Amino acid sequence: MPTDRRRVAGFTAAIGDDDIAVILGYEIATEISEEEVSGLADTVGDPPIISEQYLAQSVGKTAAVNGISVVDDTGQAAVDTAVSTGAVVTLKYRYDDDSGYDLTGFFTNHTRTGDKGEATEKFSANFRVNSKTAVVPSP
Repeated sequence: MPTDRRRVAGFTAAIGDDDIAVILGYEIATEISEEEVSGLADTVGDPPIISEQYLAQSVGKTAAVNGISVVDDTGQAAVDTAVSTGAVVTLKYRYDDDSGYDLTGFFTNHTRTGDKGEATEKFSANFRVNSKTAVVPSP
């Protein structure tokens, strides 16, 4: 593997020190909300037309995760409780050198899926990230 790429070594969800889910896939996103601030003097061309100007107003972070549901598992029960109560959860994202990020927030939705062709029940969830903390590997 080229040296300019990093391997993901793990992604779990935890409440406190208890891992409650193992994540199989993920997407982490940053959204920036903007507001138009152009005035009547912000024009271009002849005849003049308004040249739109925008400023960033807020930055938000989200994560979307998916995995396999484990029936009658204490971790799965903790996920269900966290989803239904808005409990604070930490998503632990790690690279192969144990560095990475802890994403702290709460689930905004949780969906379970299954069909006759699948041997396992799967879940997907969206997550609002309120803080992102860098994790440095231990020496």
